[in-house]
Amino acid sequence: MGILTQLNTLPEKLLSCQPDEIHKVLSGPTLIHLEGQRKAPILISTLLHGNEPTGFWALQQVLRPYFVTDAVLPRSVSILIGNPKAAQKNVRSLPGELDLNRVWDKGDSEWHDMAQGVVHEMKARKIFASVDIHNNTGQNPYYACLNKVTGKNYKLCRIFSDLILFFDQPLGVLSKAFSKVCPSIILEAGVPQDPAGIQKVRHYLETILRIDELEENGIESTDLAYHVIAMVRLKEGVKLGFGDGPNSKVDLCLDDELESHNFQVIPSGTCIGWHKGSNDKLEVTDNEGKLINGKYFDFSHGQVRLKHALIPIMITHDIPVIQQDCLCYLVSPFDVSSRLSPK
Repeated sequence: MGILTQLNTLPEKLLSCQPDEIHKVLSGPTLIHLEGQRKAPILISTLLHGNEPTGFWALQQVLRPYFVTDAVLPRSVSILIGNPKAAQKNVRSLPGELDLNRVWDKGDSEWHDMAQGVVHEMKARKIFASVDIHNNTGQNPYYACLNKVTGKNYKLCRIFSDLILFFDQPLGVLSKAFSKVCPSIILEAGVPQDPAGIQKVRHYLETILRIDELEENGIESTDLAYHVIAMVRLKEGVKLGFGDGPNSKVDLCLDDELESHNFQVIPSGTCIGWHKGSNDKLEVTDNEGKLINGKYFDFSHGQVRLKHALIPIMITHDIPVIQQDCLCYLVSPFDVSSRLSPK
């Protein structure tokens, strides 16, 4: 499997080391199989992005008591630790690397081969469920994501949070690859240094390890979630800043308070920023990848105003992350039962 290492025991140092020390124990992407009382394993993936360590810290807290007492885990677990070298630098990915949560689709890189190797191995082990743990760089509530609306996925999400997001894009994410194989979701556990987020993930993992079966419970028409309707990216070469008014030193200055509006409705006509020069500072695409730049934002008179009431999520002030990924996603409430997939 090329760059993927597989282990059948957990290196003891992983129970106490910090994320930036994992590279001393693991040289690259590593899949660790631990046997439990229930044989069908849960895949728990963490650090696909090196600056998102909450899943790793929560796993340490979950696993440590079992190793101290030689107790048997309630269920078999396969742990994917994605990018130790990026974790060493506390960055999403290293320069020149592919995003490890965009390689779970077709491709010919060694990272795509690694991803397909993980899928193949977990299918052979008759995987029970997949949980991919992430952090946000901006202030967001805790929420869970799914790519396929089923009763089992919905139940896995609700154990973590009542706030649920459905998305089709971007392609190549781990959760989407595993949704073809088993119940598969993403946990978004707040900012990386949030102790409450670590404890929330720890409690979640302890809970799902004890689940015997996931029932295909019905989803009611009153069950609501959000779905992504657009992705907003910064155009290449645009110099971005944040503040409370126009800034001649940058091409686009966004309102300093914008991050506080994640998962909140921002009224139509609201000024969210200021710009200079041409109006092509942002690139907005729908779920089919079609450019819809003029649909949501008005760049008249040096300001950036909303053409419609919008709900943004994942806004962050971290400019390198914005440049690597996106500024935000736009979402809309929807009836979960309307997207129910066949069992």
